Amino acid sequence: MTIQEAHIALDIEVQKINSNAYANFLPEEKDYFLNKSQDQFIRTKFDHLSNRKQKGYDENQVRIDDLRAILQKPVFIQAFAQSARGRRTAALPDDYMFRVALEARIDCGGAIDVVPVVVQSHEWIYQIQKHPFAKSSVQAVNVVIDGNVITVYEDDTFTLVGLGLDYIRYPQRVSLSLDQGFELPDITHDKIVSDAAGMILEAVESQRFGTKTQLNQIIE
Repeated sequence: MTIQEAHIALDIEVQKINSNAYANFLPEEKDYFLNKSQDQFIRTKFDHLSNRKQKGYDENQVRIDDLRAILQKPVFIQAFAQSARGRRTAALPDDYMFRVALEARIDCGGAIDVVPVVVQSHEWIYQIQKHPFAKSSVQAVNVVIDGNVITVYEDDTFTLVGLGLDYIRYPQRVSLSLDQGFELPDITHDKIVSDAAGMILEAVESQRFGTKTQLNQIIE
């Protein structure tokens, strides 16, 4: 489905429910809801807590196929800054959305090894790093991800060389004026358009409710 076809389909979806719902909506506003719907679709496909079947990205072949176009792998992150003793930070890619796989390449006295990475929470990382068996080691490296920044925790037995990251990236923003359509496969487009129509109707009804509430307050 091209971006022009997506706009036509969106018009039809909304008008068959409420023909007056968005008569004054601009193309840029329609693009906004299509992009919002696309992002929600990706989150639902990736996160098992966001879908009724409770299956995540790597537990279902259909979900893998749906998101294959925006899967980036492998990306090697090397530009780390020393933020404090035993800690190094780096920026994740600008288009980073979800982590699929992460591993650490470490230097153990001249020998390079690849070990698993454990993503920890801010709340527990300092306690974990004090634990003799849970802290970062040559068996596994602890990290904390905060937005688009990743912090790696080292110990005296190794030095970080870099991280290998597989991730789901944000798709290109759809835009009628730029002739930019969906990157996801065709089979996903109808669902994205349908959900965008629902978002528009919800937004319109919300505005009406807000206006009615304001009028009632003025009357009272």
